[in-house]
Amino acid sequence: MARGYKTGGRERGTPNKTTQELREMIENFINENFDVIKQDFTKLDPKDRMKIYVDILQFILPKVQAIHMDTSEPERPFFDLNESNRTILR
Repeated sequence: MARGYKTGGRERGTPNKTTQELREMIENFINENFDVIKQDFTKLDPKDRMKIYVDILQFILPKVQAIHMDTSEPERPFFDLNESNRTILR
């Protein structure tokens, strides 16, 4: 294989066929067994139900990332605009 050149496999943007098939199988299983899943869910302890809620939410809601905001003033150099002395003063 030439360095930096893709010579085989799927082309960019082509969906993975196996992943798509697996997702469809899971979706069909859930749709076909929804009533049983719902009954089993209601039989769980509240703690276990909450864990399932939290686990499922990661597939529905985007994850929120913490951000850090630096509120300190950046150090800015002062320039002497005098042509005879073009040095940076701090």
